[in-house]
Amino acid sequence: MIKVCSEVTLKPFLYLAAPLFSFAEKKFNEDLSRLLGKYFTVYLPQRDGGLFLDLIAKGLSRNEAARHIFSLDTRAIENSDFVLAILDGRAIDEGVAVELGYAFALKKSCYGLQTDSRRLLPEGNNPMVTGTLTRIVETIEDLSVLCEEIVAFFRSKNLKSDRLGQTINSDEVLEKKV
Repeated sequence: MIKVCSEVTLKPFLYLAAPLFSFAEKKFNEDLSRLLGKYFTVYLPQRDGGLFLDLIAKGLSRNEAARHIFSLDTRAIENSDFVLAILDGRAIDEGVAVELGYAFALKKSCYGLQTDSRRLLPEGNNPMVTGTLTRIVETIEDLSVLCEEIVAFFRSKNLKSDRLGQTINSDEVLEKKV
C-alpha cells in the first residue's frame, strides 16, 4: 500500500530514491526518512514497496516480486511531489538512476544528496544524472535547509500535496544550483 499525504498534515509527498542493499544503506535510509518525516510524507521503497528477497521469502516468484516492487515504486513516484536521490558511491545505484529518470520524465522536481566525494568521472557525476537534478546538497545540514525552502515554497503558494498525480513543480522557485 502506498503511503499518501494526510489531509490533516498536508505535507508534500517525497519519494526517497536510495540504494537499499547493505545494512548500512538501509540504516542510513531509515534515519534519513525519520529526519525528512518532519517536513514531508516520505515513501521509502525498502519500507513501503518491499525488499526483493523478503518478497521471495514470503512465497512470491522472482518475476512476481520484481513486478510488485516496480508497480508500487513507480506508482509512488507518479504520486510524489518530488524526489530526493541518494547519490553516494563511486557511481549512482542503478535503481536510483531509473527512479530519477522516470521522475524527470514525469516533470517531477528532483534533488540529490551526495555526502560521498567519490565520483566515477574526474569531472563529477554523469551529466545524464546531474541533468535531472534541480540541486545537489552535500550535508544533512544543507538538506535540512533545502527541506525548509521546499516547505516554505509550498506554503507561499498555498499548495497541497496532490495525491492524484498532478505535478506540483517547485523548480520555478528553487533554481538550479548544481
